Amino acid sequence: MRAHADRLWLLGGAIGVVILVAVGWLLLINPAHGDADGYREQTEVSEIQLIALHKRLGELKEQQAKLPTYKAELARNRQALPLDTGIPAFLRQLEDAGDAVGATVSNVNVGVPSQETGAGLSAYSLPVTVTVDGRIGAMGPFLDQLQQVQPRAVLVQSANLAASTEENGKDGTNMTLTMKVFVAPAAGGTPAASPAPTN
Repeated sequence: MRAHADRLWLLGGAIGVVILVAVGWLLLINPAHGDADGYREQTEVSEIQLIALHKRLGELKEQQAKLPTYKAELARNRQALPLDTGIPAFLRQLEDAGDAVGATVSNVNVGVPSQETGAGLSAYSLPVTVTVDGRIGAMGPFLDQLQQVQPRAVLVQSANLAASTEENGKDGTNMTLTMKVFVAPAAGGTPAASPAPTN
């Protein structure tokens, strides 16, 4: 009888141990496994984000290395499309272009700015008429200087040639140019004013 009772106690103890292990598994170990899986998943996501951030950082470092190039390009673009009319600087550029080819720039007339539209363009243009005096061989190079060398964005709309006599009595050429000189809009939407002299 006592042996039977001992067996029951042993069996009950074994069942109790199994129940404790099962409860421990359910309450402690299994959630810890779930947490560990969650942490592993977060680690993988973080590693992927870290790779993306390293790539973006590399791109930013490349862009920073090119910053002087971007600044030089911005300076060139600002010369092509200044925020003000920039007429005094443009007149100096015209005179320099004339000096470079042996021609004289005179009779510069500047009109009122008007907005340019089309192709997503946000700019204004100033109508400018210029007279250039010199030998016939200087007129083509002057146009090259105007369109390709001087930095300002210019569109020549018409060029009229006429024979003339120079001061020294030699035959020369008189060329009248009608053009658009482009200006970027300032913060207010229109070009900022600058002196617009007329000769």
